[in-house]
Amino acid sequence: NMDDPRNAYQGPELLDDIPKVNFVVPQLEEAYQKFKAIEDRLNMMEGSGDPIELANMCLVPNLVLPPKFKVPNFEKYKGLSCPKNHLI
Repeated sequence: NMDDPRNAYQGPELLDDIPKVNFVVPQLEEAYQKFKAIEDRLNMMEGSGDPIELANMCLVPNLVLPPKFKVPNFEKYKGLSCPKNHLI
C-alpha cells in the first residue's frame, strides 16, 4: 500500500517493473555523428592520436648534452628559395 508512509520507498526492485524505452531521434543521431567526426579530426590535428615518443625520433641515440650547451644561431629557412640551397 503506497498510502502508508513506511512503504513510500520501495527500493530498486520497483524500477525493474518499468519498461525501458530508448528514444532515437534521427536528427540528434546525425548531429552526434558529425560532432564525433569533427572531434576525431581535431584530435588528429592536435596530435592526440597515437603518441610518438620523442626519444624514438632522435637521430643520435643515447646522446648526452653538456649542462651549459647552447645551440648556435643558424640562418633559418624562410621558404622563399629551394630548400636544398638552404642546407648546403
